[in-house]
Amino acid sequence: MWCLSSEWYYDSPSTVAGTLQRGLGRGAALVRDPEDVMACVRRDHRFWWIFDDRALYLARLVRDLGIDAGRIVDVLRGEDDDNAVGNATQVLVQLGRGGDQVAIDGLREYVRRGADRVDELEEIAAAWPAELWDDLLPVAADRLRPGDMMGFATGEPGSAAGWRVDRVSNQSTGYCPDPECWPAVAAALDAAGTPHPGGFTDAVLFRRCTSCGQRNIVHDGDFACAVCDAPLPVDG
Repeated sequence: MWCLSSEWYYDSPSTVAGTLQRGLGRGAALVRDPEDVMACVRRDHRFWWIFDDRALYLARLVRDLGIDAGRIVDVLRGEDDDNAVGNATQVLVQLGRGGDQVAIDGLREYVRRGADRVDELEEIAAAWPAELWDDLLPVAADRLRPGDMMGFATGEPGSAAGWRVDRVSNQSTGYCPDPECWPAVAAALDAAGTPHPGGFTDAVLFRRCTSCGQRNIVHDGDFACAVCDAPLPVDG
């Protein structure tokens, strides 16, 4: 969760609001009041937001209950809280992906008029066809500070040439990919026409401890488990 007040707590899981806050399927089956859904749009209730993708869940509820996407656009316009803005952006991205023109127009206008909308533009670019967003790249780039330019490059609209990748890492403690997987990454970037550095700029070496089963990142050639200090396999 992006920002969690010590005074806030989840509603009971026996209530509709509580099931929606937790992203449960029975909440989607029981909800009838659009305001219950809008409350979940205005506040990101995820506990582990890195792993829990709630935007599609909420977007489907918005669609099924006939909630006007303009109400979610209004959340962007009326909120300064990153929690509300980020959550509403992700829901609008999913609605736009499904062809909701109000969501598309509202989110595009928000990016166009905002002082610094890099995160929102990245959300759009990851989910929408290039023709729906690439004309916004020069607009956003003109408003960025020099230190914010990593990952952006102006280019001709209509293709992925408006983007570049400056830094790439294989650090993923879920999949633990070996640095030798770079050719697959390069092939995907090449297929998209996206310039890249030609290799992992931040390569990470993973090893699983054969004694305790803990995943480890090897630092400075030290093949010792950080949990039990047992030797780690040198060869993957």
